[in-house]
Amino acid sequence: MFGTPNRLMLAIALATSPIAAKTAELEEVVVTATKRAVSQQDVPVAVTGITADALNKRGITETTDLSGSAPNLVVSSPFGRAQPNFSIRGISVANEYNSNAASPIGVYVNEDYKQFRPTHGMQLFDLERVEVIRGPQGTLFGRNTTGGAISVTTVKPEIGSVGVASGFVNGRYGSFDRKSFNGAFETTLIEDILAVRLAVTYNEGDGYIENKTPSEIPSFLNNIGVAPGTTVAVDNTHNEDYGSIDDYAVRATIVFEPTDSFDATLVYLHGENDAKAVTPIPHMFTDLDGNPDTPATDNFGYSREQFGLGYLENGANDAGAFTTEVDDITLTMNYALSSDITLTSNTGYLDGNYGVANDCDGMPYSACYQNLTSEFDQFNQDLRLSWEGEKARLIAGLYYGEDSITETDDKLFFAPLNELAAIGLIPAFNAPVEDYIGEAFATGGASGFVFAPGALAQIANGTLPLNAAVNQTANGFFVDTGYSQDRESMAVYFEGSYDLTDRLTATLGLRYTEDDFELSGLYSYLSDINTRTPQINTIPYSNPFQPGLTLGTLEGSSEEVTGRAILNYIFGDDVMGFVSYSRGYRSGTFNGAANFATSQATFVEPEFIDNYEIGIKSRILDGSMQLNATAFYADYQDQQVQEVIGATTFLRNASGTLQGLELEIEWQPLDNIYISTGIGYTDSEYDGGQYFASNTNPGTVNCTAGPSDPAFAGNCIDIKGNRFPFAPELNANLFVEWIALSKSTGDLAFSLTTRYQSEVFFDSFNDDKTSQLPGSYLSQGGYTIVDGRISFRSEAYTLALWGKNLGDKEYNSYGIDTGGSFGYDYHIPGEPQTYGIDLTFNF
Repeated sequence: MFGTPNRLMLAIALATSPIAAKTAELEEVVVTATKRAVSQQDVPVAVTGITADALNKRGITETTDLSGSAPNLVVSSPFGRAQPNFSIRGISVANEYNSNAASPIGVYVNEDYKQFRPTHGMQLFDLERVEVIRGPQGTLFGRNTTGGAISVTTVKPEIGSVGVASGFVNGRYGSFDRKSFNGAFETTLIEDILAVRLAVTYNEGDGYIENKTPSEIPSFLNNIGVAPGTTVAVDNTHNEDYGSIDDYAVRATIVFEPTDSFDATLVYLHGENDAKAVTPIPHMFTDLDGNPDTPATDNFGYSREQFGLGYLENGANDAGAFTTEVDDITLTMNYALSSDITLTSNTGYLDGNYGVANDCDGMPYSACYQNLTSEFDQFNQDLRLSWEGEKARLIAGLYYGEDSITETDDKLFFAPLNELAAIGLIPAFNAPVEDYIGEAFATGGASGFVFAPGALAQIANGTLPLNAAVNQTANGFFVDTGYSQDRESMAVYFEGSYDLTDRLTATLGLRYTEDDFELSGLYSYLSDINTRTPQINTIPYSNPFQPGLTLGTLEGSSEEVTGRAILNYIFGDDVMGFVSYSRGYRSGTFNGAANFATSQATFVEPEFIDNYEIGIKSRILDGSMQLNATAFYADYQDQQVQEVIGATTFLRNASGTLQGLELEIEWQPLDNIYISTGIGYTDSEYDGGQYFASNTNPGTVNCTAGPSDPAFAGNCIDIKGNRFPFAPELNANLFVEWIALSKSTGDLAFSLTTRYQSEVFFDSFNDDKTSQLPGSYLSQGGYTIVDGRISFRSEAYTLALWGKNLGDKEYNSYGIDTGGSFGYDYHIPGEPQTYGIDLTFNF
């Protein structure tokens, strides 16, 4: 599974190691997964702590590099480096991409919760450690942690003598002309009282998907046989390659310790991202001309072969930038009320904006284009008391949080149909274009949609059947949508541990949470493709168009109790076992992708998980080997999943179970050899009796109504037994480092990182839906990625040569079902083989 290179390097290392080399004891990793700084081995929780040293040695420089670094952790990034999607134990945001929805994997930076996903990727620089906490964390961390939490701790300055400064500068250059600069500087301003640290990261480089957009393409009328030989010009918005990097962030940290009993840490971050969009690689599967010997096309008769596009080549004409700008401030204060009682306040405020200019067809025409923009802000306040007794420990706290987002989107659909305005009627041709377009609106509640020359014609609400459009011309259209969402959350919590004996400890934690949600000002209307003249309101519905029409305010709320109970037993000095039960909760949300009908603007109920674990943590072989193992079973109720019907998006709830195993081993057999491996197994399965639309046949269907809907048969799929999205049954990692030469001037080290991931599905249907669309697929088979690094490390500097994806493996990291409307699957490819040089100076 891990391949020959790692085994070969390990054999060479063992064979050439000096006889005098001695077994070394592993370093201790301190984590704060229980809001206390304790050894990872003493925490009865499944947590993997990755220190700054480990991040550097493994070449982890961005969030997607974390994928596979811990058992059952998968990280994908469909919208660039700034917005990673985390999956832990098969629990993730899946293919739901609305910016108003919170991830079920809570992301915390210096203990402050970060609600908005587009900001998560900006924090991975100048770090002390990253903690991957698996399983629901509904007590101390709170809501939106049904799958677990990613906790990031940044470096704080050390207080010392005035005039003493330290820091580092790092430069990195690699494939695709990618350049990075990282640095940090710290000094003490007031002796033993006040210190400051400034850190910066800057990253720039070309995309890894080549832009091969042509200046001219065959017309849609040519493709359907109406006007053979005709062409249309392509307006290529940008000439850059896709998937570039262009971001920077600065962080200032001030530590203030005026007395032995009080300290305060203020952290401010400003970051911006303006990278060229990662365009999808569409996989076509429509047989437009009825000839099985010709390449499959989309619903408009175009194919990638038609434009000579190979893997990691694309011809998207509308691809813009993925932009993020954020200001983030966190203030943490600790006051020792006595020798065993500490009051901690953590206050956070964040605001920013986000934009996605997404060419969602990935081709040199505008069948699908999305320009999504949002402005957001959030405020968090956590206040807690910690008490440490001889045999007991207690944490009790209050939490208040609020966040808001204002979304303004414009989208363009089916622009190739604009060519039909030039002819008097639609001739007969073998394509489901009219049906699939009609389905998008019929499903959304506006049946009988008809396209007319130069403008949208009318919504007849059933008085004009879809097939009547055959004798009329068609057109594409713009969709303009907007809304504001406000959320407020309050919680009270406690967790206490008591040593029942010298070896047995019991822990009990509870949290009560109240959440309130409000969606206001929701609107959506359709406009003429040529003039942008509004034609009809779809939310709320009105024909003719009424300016300023918005839906009334929608409200939602929930009150939930979550918590956990743990028993842990110390079998020996270095062996601890535990059993636990925990309950997690992800707050409800509104469907932020409502475009075509009021029926889409729904409040999706909260999701819950009941999780049972048994685990062991141990150090053996005189402390040179660390072995941790966990088994878990989880009952997952009302997971929030996305359902796409035609071009219409809904949020639904679905339930299922997950069970699995996790194994982590670290071993330092010799002073100059270090080996670590992690293996995660997850068996996920949806319950029966949960029906979603197949999206393979046009027409209106409400699968949630069950068999009572006349269109139920043949159009609805029971997802019983299907695996969860982004939930590989097996993932594994192996890291081997060999210090081949150790001198007074420094160490020469070789390392390999291998990551394996078995097959994943990109939505809840698995292959049920795609089996009805021959040639379609929304999955990625198992694959292995190998990274390598050669470094020379001294106290003053580190010089490294590195390579990633050394085998140049082709794989997709993300996918969306768009087959019903467009005749292709939407895939995001992973990065190919890259290599480069890395130089760091310490001072």
